[in-house]
Amino acid sequence: MEPVTVTTLLAQYGVRQLVGALGGNPALGDLAAQLFGVVLASENRWSEQLAGIERRLDEVLEQRYSTAVGSGLRTLVDAGAATSPQVRQDELHRARAFFTEAVGSARSHLQTALAERYMLLCALALGRDEAAGTALDRLNAAAFEAAVASGQVYAGNGTQERRWSSGNRRQDTRSAAEEAARIAVQLLVEAGLWGVSLGRAAPSQVEGPSVARSLGFTTWNIRPSPHARTLHFGPLRIEWNRVERSPSRRPQILRSNDDRSPAPSDVLHVHGEVQADPVLALPVTLQLASPPEWPSSIPHPGRAGGSWTMEAGNGSFVFFRKSAPLSFFGGSHARLIVGRVFIFDSPPVTRPDARR
Repeated sequence: MEPVTVTTLLAQYGVRQLVGALGGNPALGDLAAQLFGVVLASENRWSEQLAGIERRLDEVLEQRYSTAVGSGLRTLVDAGAATSPQVRQDELHRARAFFTEAVGSARSHLQTALAERYMLLCALALGRDEAAGTALDRLNAAAFEAAVASGQVYAGNGTQERRWSSGNRRQDTRSAAEEAARIAVQLLVEAGLWGVSLGRAAPSQVEGPSVARSLGFTTWNIRPSPHARTLHFGPLRIEWNRVERSPSRRPQILRSNDDRSPAPSDVLHVHGEVQADPVLALPVTLQLASPPEWPSSIPHPGRAGGSWTMEAGNGSFVFFRKSAPLSFFGGSHARLIVGRVFIFDSPPVTRPDARR
């Protein structure tokens, strides 16, 4: 049986109930105890995984970080069990101080994301919405960067991967990268649900994980609600301004030597924008793909002409293409592959005459 997670509690009780439990509502004491128990259990699982990930990536998990997170969580659980409002407030402030130390001693994106998760919970419990918003932004950025960095390591772009000559060691590195990406995505999904309590847009639907054969790496598919042109996930907002199929004006390709009639050919017009808030500290690859039944003169994603890079520090990036590259995924949507890890679906493709 799958363990109960914060995400499943949010789905079961709703974000308002969980925030009320965090805030010390006496009527929700049992739910608060359950929530803090689930948080502690998830940290126990993830801390063990994190130690293995860092070891396989030839990094050392900072003892100061582990001590601060452990002390902060014990104090957070004590706060949840406190019956005195003043004691509860004092314990929450103590826990927040421990997690602040953990953030300062984090050595990886994933460590930072986990520490910011607890900063977010403390701020929500203290009713400090501005501090909660700051922690949420930092959590989203760090978790997203952890996932992107994992994709880079898997692909051989990370410094760790270039150092290994042993096949077994390379496999260890790749398995660590996939494990790190899975934790990062869980944090992003959870953060998106907490964000609703702060007035943020509801996150788009996430499906996966699944292994994309052509990428070789685990990916997650982010889908829009029916006919929506905006997707929200983590720190990113994807705006699909145009996803339209129209007849090509180029010379038609003949079907065969015996058949002189022109073969049908369509062009896919795609125009959109990626917005990052907060801006990311890592460069992110963007690759457009379209269903395989459409012809294309643009190379396969990953080759020259089929991708772009959204440089670190950019708050937005406009992408556009006439006849997007062929896709290995299929379907009736254009797709934006972000950082080799996330696949953002467009709304259904339209024809110009369909709007008349």
